[in-house]
Amino acid sequence: MNLNEIQSKLSELNDWELKLDSLEKNFFFKTTEEQKKFLNQILDIGEKLSHSPIILIDRKIVKLTLSSGKEGITEQDFSLAKEIDKIS
Repeated sequence: MNLNEIQSKLSELNDWELKLDSLEKNFFFKTTEEQKKFLNQILDIGEKLSHSPIILIDRKIVKLTLSSGKEGITEQDFSLAKEIDKIS
């Protein structure tokens, strides 16, 4: 995808940011139980779409990074982001 396509599709998402060749978003939780529930849902979505995010966990913050590796950002990343937006 070229930069114009990415920026256009990015406007369809909730608070995702473009970082070099990936999409990123931070999620904040009040409890570890909420965080665990969210992470389990992310894993289920990733399995369903055969595309998983990079997950960084720091206390009650979860940072998700979406990228298709050497291909950069693809439709798969946007599909995953849209599904994640539905549960957040």
